Amino acid sequence: AVVFNSNESGAQTQRFIDSMESQHAGGLIYVPDSRETQVSLRGIPTVFFEREPDFEPDAAHIQICMNDFDSARTAMQRLLDDGLKRIVLLGSSMPISTMQHRMVSALETRKQAGLEPAAVLRMDPQRTSEAVSAMEQLMQSGTDFDAVFSISQRLTVGALKVLNDSQSRKPVLGM
Repeated sequence: AVVFNSNESGAQTQRFIDSMESQHAGGLIYVPDSRETQVSLRGIPTVFFEREPDFEPDAAHIQICMNDFDSARTAMQRLLDDGLKRIVLLGSSMPISTMQHRMVSALETRKQAGLEPAAVLRMDPQRTSEAVSAMEQLMQSGTDFDAVFSISQRLTVGALKVLNDSQSRKPVLGM
């Protein structure tokens, strides 16, 4: 087994796939990059895990993804059922399918309840530092909120850091 991290680079991904083809790899387990436009799987059977590919695969493939729509709807509904109404949404500025699905579902669930979010903050969901900066600005602005809904683990960590540093007792729900 070989593990490879492309750092979200389609070019690095393609070099890795080319290398796997030259070594006659029997298959790939692949979390698609968020920024790629097209890579060639070189005919290697592939399992796409967690994210949908943004290209038409040129090899036999299957996808294994959780239902981000249902998961986000359930999580947001839990906050609403607990009486929390002024919820800040930490979302993605990147076209990552899982993150977009979570955000759309959370917003739809709030809309169905007749509520608007206290704030919607979009950022790189893989950078805890962006969540820290956005939450610090939100706290300084005096925006009234009673919970935070985050679409990624790293954004959740950033939100928790700021809220813990401020001694806030606001709940944070991360996907």
